[in-house]
Amino acid sequence: MTLTIVLGMHRSGTSVLTAGLRQLGLDPGSFADTPDPHNPRGYAEHPEVTAFNERLLAHLGVAWDNWGFHAATAGLEGPDLAPWRAEAAALLRRLFDGRSRAVLKDPRITTLLPFWRAVVAGLERPVRWLMILRHPDEVAQSQIQRQIRIADPATPAANGVAMQALWAVTMHSALLALPGPGVLLLRHDRLLADPEATLTGVARALDLPLAPGAAATASGVVEPGLYRARPSGDAAGGAWGAAARELWTALTAGLAGPQPLTPAQGRMIATAQARIVAALPGLPAVQLSLAALQARLASHSAVMAGRARQFDGARRAVWALAAVAQRHAPAPVMTALLEDLTRITAETAEDLPLGITRAQLAIRLGRQAEAAAILSGLCALYPGNPLPERLLAGLSPAAAGAGPGPGSGPAPDQGAGPPPPEPGRS
Repeated sequence: MTLTIVLGMHRSGTSVLTAGLRQLGLDPGSFADTPDPHNPRGYAEHPEVTAFNERLLAHLGVAWDNWGFHAATAGLEGPDLAPWRAEAAALLRRLFDGRSRAVLKDPRITTLLPFWRAVVAGLERPVRWLMILRHPDEVAQSQIQRQIRIADPATPAANGVAMQALWAVTMHSALLALPGPGVLLLRHDRLLADPEATLTGVARALDLPLAPGAAATASGVVEPGLYRARPSGDAAGGAWGAAARELWTALTAGLAGPQPLTPAQGRMIATAQARIVAALPGLPAVQLSLAALQARLASHSAVMAGRARQFDGARRAVWALAAVAQRHAPAPVMTALLEDLTRITAETAEDLPLGITRAQLAIRLGRQAEAAAILSGLCALYPGNPLPERLLAGLSPAAAGAGPGPGSGPAPDQGAGPPPPEPGRS
């Protein structure tokens, strides 16, 4: 009845390591994983544990990427968090009781290691700890690439210097809070270079029964093609980059295969990191500043989301009113509406539904050249969308500037009919 907990920084290979451990017989619990282009095999993170960690971080006034948060000096084992520790222990019992060889992984556990060390100390089962190490330059590059892919630059993690600072501060804090009897260290690059040997070493260190060929099968989860971020070899990151690389060198000296690291060894390495130790007194100010900026960003995001909903509602209202106007309004009313919409869209980016409405009003008024210009612009802005292409094809060849079409648009005294379905609605 063991519980193995995987530690490591975000973007450090914790997911692929946990996937290998699953193949070796460890049980992560029952949940629907969430694979995506960043982690095609999924994250192997139990959503209830992740949600709990997010709530706890919010309660502490930080987020996972707030590099001013040094958990080892934050009093996470004090009485104020006793209810949280009781809740976390109950959560682990509910998720993993009855699973003889369970595995738990969430990089936020590394961020909150003093808290989780106290939680598992009260469990009625042996707990083993793994920590996977990835070069801080690679971690920074990998996180930047991820932020570019998801088009979300508004986070400290999108900055290479901040990500290296996060690596240094988080790993330093974790070393000061290592649980007894220690953790099993392994390197991300060695896991990718020789997954079978690395997973065999892990299995032996954890006393896992290893059937013939099991490690070779487990190594199949490692995809070297996903190893996209590698150290550049330069001195990126300034003082924080240097601090992170110094800590990496100290941690990986002589580390070939998986090797244990005791709490005493971890503390000795941590206290020897002169750059990080010198920066510790200034971290609370960094933590407060980043927390304030992230709170403001969250507030602005909520406001913008509300405005987007308001705009969407107004756009749908205009769509409906335009349909009524095309059927019942006299030409002067339609002309005024068209002029107003033209003025609005001239002041903002062209919007597909409003542009379609403008074109339909122009068609209804017999202003086919104007409609063709609007629709041509929409076709360029929204290539492949059938609505502007369909309306443009229905205009007269002279107006559309194209080959033979099915005929000209309706004259002002002819019914234009309702507009086509709004984009995304059939």
